[in-house]
Amino acid sequence: SFGYEAFEPDKKRAGYPVDLVSASSGDGATVEWDFGDKQIKKDAFTVMDSTSGIVTHYYALPGKYRVCLRISDPVSGQSDESCRLVYTKYGVKVDEIEETGFNLNVYPNPLIDYTNINYSLTKPQQIEISIFDQLGRKVETLVKTRSDAGNHSVTWNTEALTTGVYLLKFVTADQIVTKQLVISK
Repeated sequence: SFGYEAFEPDKKRAGYPVDLVSASSGDGATVEWDFGDKQIKKDAFTVMDSTSGIVTHYYALPGKYRVCLRISDPVSGQSDESCRLVYTKYGVKVDEIEETGFNLNVYPNPLIDYTNINYSLTKPQQIEISIFDQLGRKVETLVKTRSDAGNHSVTWNTEALTTGVYLLKFVTADQIVTKQLVISK
């Protein structure tokens, strides 16, 4: 899914900007957007890299646009698509991330020797990212620090670990998110 929020009309700059934020669950390998303003074929998506959960698009004219977000994983062949109407009478911004304070994406998963943990914070805050085994024992603490607002990335090297299911625990002052990670060798 994704969302947006309109600003006051005097806040817009150079065109009619729309900030869009993917609020997908899971770890899709590709993030694709169709902004609805191109007169191309029906399935004309703009492919973004796997960490592009936030994207800004400028519309030439105000109006109503059908915007679609597609998340897909070429390894598993799974994909999901969400479309909604976006109105650009005013400048637009998204507030999906601000509600939770962060956005988290882990890829690849399942993994063999490593995985990338990408997260973005809307404000500076204390965070901890830890890995646990299935018995609840802490395997490793990857991050335990105060992080600035913005995008961050951590690579977790799993070469020394055995095949199995592990849990990633992402902790802030406001929320705890747990993701299941599968190591397959």
